[in-house]
Amino acid sequence: MKAAGVTLAIALALVLQTTLARFIVRGTVAVDLVLVVVVYVALSSGSTTGLLAGTVAGLIQDSLSTGLIGIGGLAKTLVGFLAGIDAERVRAKARSLEFVDQRLGLGGVTPADTDRVSRLWRNAGRPPRRWHRAGSWRLQPI
Repeated sequence: MKAAGVTLAIALALVLQTTLARFIVRGTVAVDLVLVVVVYVALSSGSTTGLLAGTVAGLIQDSLSTGLIGIGGLAKTLVGFLAGIDAERVRAKARSLEFVDQRLGLGGVTPADTDRVSRLWRNAGRPPRRWHRAGSWRLQPI
């Protein structure tokens, strides 16, 4: 099902780009709708799917043009692969931060929240408590 959706999106982008290209062009800058679809697929599905989508889209687009076949395919393959690699790195970083957040029991606490709490303790005349790990997964007050 995913392959059919990607193929349909690439075909739709090719049709729109070839038929509406003269209306989309502003001055000397043209929007490459096929490249937009390849980057979207790579960001949402990963590097392998981005690589394959870039290869297919680039080769189809090259076959419809009058230039060399393969140049656009190679370019879109590289862009799809690199965008997918970037997306996977961002997802891995987000998962590791979420894991740390769960292990420390912070529950989405930001530095601004901790600053607010320490100001509340100062205003109440009592010092903020120190925190330690008491052998459990959650930070507990001393």
